[in-house]
Amino acid sequence: MRPYATRPFGSNRPAAARRVSTVTRRRFLASLALIGGGAALWPAATWANPGAAPELPTPFALPARELDRAGVLREVTSVVSRQAREVGAPTTYAARVGPIAERVDFLHPFQFLVTSYFERDPARRDALLAAYAREPAAAIRELGPAFPSPRAEMILNTLAYYDVSADRIRVNLGRITPDDAARVLVHEFWHALPDLRTWKGEDGATLRTTGFWTQRLTSEQGIWQPLDDTDGLPHPAYLLNEAMATQMEVRYAGPTKFKRPDLDGANGYLARLSETAGSADVMEAYLRSRPGELHELAEQHQAARVDAGALPRT
Repeated sequence: MRPYATRPFGSNRPAAARRVSTVTRRRFLASLALIGGGAALWPAATWANPGAAPELPTPFALPARELDRAGVLREVTSVVSRQAREVGAPTTYAARVGPIAERVDFLHPFQFLVTSYFERDPARRDALLAAYAREPAAAIRELGPAFPSPRAEMILNTLAYYDVSADRIRVNLGRITPDDAARVLVHEFWHALPDLRTWKGEDGATLRTTGFWTQRLTSEQGIWQPLDDTDGLPHPAYLLNEAMATQMEVRYAGPTKFKRPDLDGANGYLARLSETAGSADVMEAYLRSRPGELHELAEQHQAARVDAGALPRT
């Protein structure tokens, strides 16, 4: 999965959340999307887009200002479709944007917490969601040691994330604001657009890549674990993914509200490579989930610059 969350990993991270945790996007994704088998299945569709919220205490209450979900999705669908055409993405990717909008789940904070926290325990997850439908306050008490806890605090400070395994974007209605919703979702749509490429490694292990980020499925626990291998790239793959989505967010809504020093190197690298190799080729490597192709682009254009005398050979 891919948050706008308890970040350093996204511009939708509130200031309070920044003080609470220094959890990186990589660790957040690892903690919430480490699932295999049927555990990633979304519960009953009735939970996907809840209606009126009961009156509950913080952090389970909803803001008084209601989010126009349909209006936000129309805006984001239009923006991302246009952006895909503008950056020269193959037409098949622009055609994916509409279906992505159908897989956005706007959740009450309790639902957002339970869906994420108990992602590998679907029976417990579904029981808590059913309890919430009957009596929200009682369901909160049933959380037991899950809340309060550092992990629950991290999840509840998350605005939205893309879950790779479930292929859904989940939005926390308790944290997201109408002013920020479109930019947050533009960001997450760009995490959802790349191919999900799976294959067998030489040792027989199952691997998957989305964008530039690769994970390995452990045979013992059925958990997707991020690989630290950078495929020859100078920055961690999860930061390159985050930089790609953040660039499209900024293209739409302007500079982010929060400083992202962790992305400075990845942003600079992608900007320089786009100038020399062409932004369309960089974007295609991202959308096709081919980090090796990004490395090849960098190698080719580094060699061309050396041959032209622009850089010394080392």
